[in-house]
Amino acid sequence: GASDPRFALVISGNSGCCGVAISRRCFGETVEAMNVRFPHWFCGNYKQFNDREKYLPFDQHELVALIAPRPIYIASAEEDNWSDQKGEFLGGKGAEPVYALYGLNGIGCEEMPPVDTPYMNGPIAYHNRKGPHAVLPYDWEQFRSPEEIKAYQESRLAEELLYLQNHSRFYQHLFQAYHIDIQQIKTIEDLQQIPVTTKTDLQLHNEDFICVSRDEIIDYVTTSGTLGDPVTFVLTSEDLDRLAYNEYLSFTTTGCSRQDILQLMTTIDRRFMAGLAYYMGARELGMGVARVGNGIPELQWDTIRRIHPTCGMVVPSFLIKLIEFAEKNHIDYHHCSMQKCVCIGEALRNPDFTLNTLGKRIHEKWDSLQLYSTYASTEMQSSFTECNEFHGGHLQPELIIVEFLDDNNQPVKEGEAGEVTITTLGVRGMPLLRFKTGDICYHYTEPCACGRNTIRLSSILGRKGQMIKYKGTTLYPPALFDILDNIPHIKNYIVEVYTNELGTDEILIRIGSENRSEAFAKEIKDLFRSKVRVAPSINFESAEYIAKIQMPPMSRKIVKFIDLR
Repeated sequence: GASDPRFALVISGNSGCCGVAISRRCFGETVEAMNVRFPHWFCGNYKQFNDREKYLPFDQHELVALIAPRPIYIASAEEDNWSDQKGEFLGGKGAEPVYALYGLNGIGCEEMPPVDTPYMNGPIAYHNRKGPHAVLPYDWEQFRSPEEIKAYQESRLAEELLYLQNHSRFYQHLFQAYHIDIQQIKTIEDLQQIPVTTKTDLQLHNEDFICVSRDEIIDYVTTSGTLGDPVTFVLTSEDLDRLAYNEYLSFTTTGCSRQDILQLMTTIDRRFMAGLAYYMGARELGMGVARVGNGIPELQWDTIRRIHPTCGMVVPSFLIKLIEFAEKNHIDYHHCSMQKCVCIGEALRNPDFTLNTLGKRIHEKWDSLQLYSTYASTEMQSSFTECNEFHGGHLQPELIIVEFLDDNNQPVKEGEAGEVTITTLGVRGMPLLRFKTGDICYHYTEPCACGRNTIRLSSILGRKGQMIKYKGTTLYPPALFDILDNIPHIKNYIVEVYTNELGTDEILIRIGSENRSEAFAKEIKDLFRSKVRVAPSINFESAEYIAKIQMPPMSRKIVKFIDLR
């Protein structure tokens, strides 16, 4: 790479001594060890520096510098002390002055970054991943090109189709009914030859999707049932390992490392897959975990005071309640240990990546807290999570194939909203093929500034089944939530949609507030007209009454939308 400029990029994978690690550190593998084991690699004069590294007239950072201005990716491994991870990092740092002569940035940090936290701020990139001396999937995923990602996914797709044909009663019937020869499905584009799978299919044929015997099932979970009756999903031991790996990738995408402590502010029981996944992913990464569960601000703050967590897993609107509790009880939350939160279930950003109303409210109050969005569902058993650029949730390409389809099941162009449609990779218990999630979003394919080339998703615009046609305007509930979340004096609310006597959609918003004046109702309606061009009906209720509606006994989530159509 240094001597042949035809190489556009150099990748150093655990190269160690005589690679990019500083030899004069005399840590791990040494010059003498190299000369004894690999004498054919070096000229005879090199032996005079056996156990005499301090007399070397050069060191390995100069080798790295010879690659400038071309990029180099230096990959270390936490367990690979023989290759000297810090020496490899310093080899990259030592080359920075030469890259600076070209007006280029260096690694972007002065100290070694935490494990599984890639730094890609310029042509010298570095990560120190968990694991031994090897080239692992994690290493490749950091710098695969879009073409390589697609080719990899298509090779995995062939394996998944064969598995479904051999083990899934539902897909066996589907392939037979539509005369589908899986040998002809070779590319992601070829998937269009296969009918989509819907939530109705899952509800009507739940058992037919199970691909393993009962004695292989380890865990049973159910979907939330937002758009209908909940569906049961089963997971094998292999699926649980995959689930842990997914959240491990999710946490590392946000920059978490084993030095972090996670405060889990979601339930881990009640047949909820996500809470278990977060716990297992944190354990896989090596983070400490405080399993507090949802709600109870007093207990959350007591945990922060006692355990000093650095990261929270939380529904973002609950952060508003934490802030209000802290202010009421004189807790200095600006100087607490919490540095970031990975947020689920509610959007934080607009399609242009700016903070939406909820995100702004949190940021204005607690500007030192970094907010990351992650999007997932029980059906896909994987997630899309934001990196430090906050420009959409990254696909994990080894776990899922994603399409974005219109109402006619045709692919939408980038810049058009489409329904997230997924094909799972590596799921053994209940894999899915071309499953339409009902979630509508935008997608982005250009490389992210973080260095990843994976597809990214915007925040979810809404659920297809929850689309509202109101007085000629198409709306999704999150757009209404975004307005209501920014109105002072509203403590809580419920958005109800029903069919009026003319057969069209009608919107009623029940608002919990102490201010129930006509002037306040007019103010709310005027704000709706200014934001979405139409104004719903408004009913004032007690905040206590709304709170009871929001948390029915069987629900795992706060209910803010009721569809009575």
